[in-house]
Amino acid sequence: SRHSNLKDPTVGPIVTASMDRSLLADGGEELHRVAIIGAGWSGLQCAHNLKQRGIKADIFDKNTVVGGTWSPEMSYRNLALHSARWLNQMTLSSNEFLPFPEGKDGYMNERADASEMLQYLKDFVSKCDLQPQIQSCSIVKEVHYDSTSRLAFLVVEQDSSTKRVGPYNLVVFASLSGMKRMPDIPNRGFSGKLLHSSQLKADTMTDIISSHSKVLIIGAAKSGCDMVEAFQREGYENVTWLHRKSYWFFKYRAFFHHRSFLEKMRAVLFLACFMLFFVAPSVAMFTLWAIGYIVQPDGIPWPKHFDAKRFHFGIIDDRTVAFVRKLKPVIGDPDHFHKSGVVLKSGETIDCDVIICATGYDTGLESIQCIKDGKPHVVTDCPLYEHAIVPRFPCLLSAPTAFYHFGPIRAVTLAEYVIHVLQRESLSEDEMERIASKNLCKQTPSTFMAYSSSRVFTRDWLWSFVDFWRTGLMSVSAFLEMAFGSFVTHQYKPLRLNVRKAQ
Repeated sequence: SRHSNLKDPTVGPIVTASMDRSLLADGGEELHRVAIIGAGWSGLQCAHNLKQRGIKADIFDKNTVVGGTWSPEMSYRNLALHSARWLNQMTLSSNEFLPFPEGKDGYMNERADASEMLQYLKDFVSKCDLQPQIQSCSIVKEVHYDSTSRLAFLVVEQDSSTKRVGPYNLVVFASLSGMKRMPDIPNRGFSGKLLHSSQLKADTMTDIISSHSKVLIIGAAKSGCDMVEAFQREGYENVTWLHRKSYWFFKYRAFFHHRSFLEKMRAVLFLACFMLFFVAPSVAMFTLWAIGYIVQPDGIPWPKHFDAKRFHFGIIDDRTVAFVRKLKPVIGDPDHFHKSGVVLKSGETIDCDVIICATGYDTGLESIQCIKDGKPHVVTDCPLYEHAIVPRFPCLLSAPTAFYHFGPIRAVTLAEYVIHVLQRESLSEDEMERIASKNLCKQTPSTFMAYSSSRVFTRDWLWSFVDFWRTGLMSVSAFLEMAFGSFVTHQYKPLRLNVRKAQ
């Protein structure tokens, strides 16, 4: 729905591609079956849009409730949206979004916390009647693909027993943060608590504070900043922050501006600077910093570096920056954990009682065994056809790597692509592999570009769209419409696909 508050951004209509063939047989029976792994906002949004087109996808999720990152199992203390509510709305139909609960003036330009997001997604499930399609506490252990029939079956673990379900024409892996990532640091007998940031719940925080434990936070990305802020908000100062290198973030107020003429012009300049990432990423970073679009939270008074590999489109607000800047970080490289803390490669020792690894997540795809024609098949390290399909295991679609946009609306595009894949003439595995090998964006199912600090994410993000243009899946104008709408005019629309022209 369109909001009356003039400070809130507008939302545009959802443009869907028209298809030549029906998705239903003459008697109304489904011609295609789809499985979705993950009941976060991408999995739920994709399932809803498929349902509107006649496909009731089966959704499998390992957690007890829907929500993915926002579920009680995955969310941590102080977790909130990185971006404004308007950029995270769930789509009901072509012109309608599920509204957030009304709040103060300008609330759509503010962030929602984890509890609000969880309830919002539960409301979406109820509104769209998706619950009958969802199987919670269900861990997908194996995907079996038969290349002759081109059908897939899943082996799913539920309540300590396994069952085989299917067949499916397509399996959509929709988990962005399915598995916590712990750092590869040898543990030589640390006697305290070793936690991942996702394990910092309210009761854990209370125990730490009441026992006056020395806390060490490892990691400089957004979850690391969230951990620092969580303790600062509690007034707890027995905290050390350790990381190798500072990260860069969008400034919240620059990204979510109020659309004045000057703010729009600065956003246009920001988009023009994007082209610099192709040839001079460090110069691009300096320029974005100079125009006030990005910030390095601990970079006082001057940024510590302009390394574009440390910019992954994270967004940070002034409040978090203020909290983070109260705690001066220790810059160092951990060598190993020992009995009383961490030993750095420099030889310095940091004593602590609790270590919190704010080191992010992996998608979790590697935990699923893929089997093709009865034999194990490795799918994690291959280039992807259209950054989505595994060429030699074409029943599997990797949603995290496909159509990198902002918020759950990317899953509207994902659903259109799923329908396109189901309806188009099948390409051979050799042809898909040949096209995928020419990708300019070098991401694979196990190396999602936003989770890698070894490459320049912004450049890879731009290259991925060049790959879409090269295959005819997306036009230049579609990319420009998305970029201009997201950064300048705040029009919330999905990416448009040229599904009739795609090769």
